[in-house]
Amino acid sequence: MRNFHRVFYSIMLVLIIGLTSLAYADGEIVGKYPWRYGNVGCAFDTTGNIFYVYHEAEHTVYALDGTDFTPLDTVAVPFSLGHANYAWSMVFDGTNLWLLCPWSGDNVGLYGMDPVSGDSVGFIDVGLGGIIRGVDWDGSNFWIGTNDGGTGMIYKVSPSGDQIDSFGIDQVAWLNQICLVEEQIWINDDRLNFTSYDTSGTFLQKLPTQRPGSWGKL
Repeated sequence: MRNFHRVFYSIMLVLIIGLTSLAYADGEIVGKYPWRYGNVGCAFDTTGNIFYVYHEAEHTVYALDGTDFTPLDTVAVPFSLGHANYAWSMVFDGTNLWLLCPWSGDNVGLYGMDPVSGDSVGFIDVGLGGIIRGVDWDGSNFWIGTNDGGTGMIYKVSPSGDQIDSFGIDQVAWLNQICLVEEQIWINDDRLNFTSYDTSGTFLQKLPTQRPGSWGKL
């Protein structure tokens, strides 16, 4: 699983002011990076040191240098994402980007694209109820977070869309995003806290985001 140097990157989606990184152990702010694009969804290629951000208004993925966030390239997204082309979350599986369409009735699932050519590489119908809010990748399977009337769930889903495992997250007020770090799942909890569970569903801890109002993750 990914380590990300034990750091979270959080993207502001309302009144965008920048990227904020939080220490893995205690949630303290360890760095800030200016960012000027309206966006939802971000992913990181650790091998290529590329940070990807999806811009819903332009329906485009920006590739940024993973160290200083200098723009490197842009690629048009090759498919419609339903409601306002909204992709609530995005993940890189080592080869392709997968954008999450979260809204019921809008072909909810994961849409794959080649981050270099922009070609579509498929759709995964994850078959989950409620509003899908977050996705991450463990090297073999997807981990997906949902809200259903305020009741949060975490699902482990295969690349073919089969549900492998699931558990409830009763310590989370409202799941906005998830991030997999080592054997822990960190959840952007109602934009106020990062709440963590292990991958078997045991609650571990809750840390303040230090940036109330942040919707994002990485």
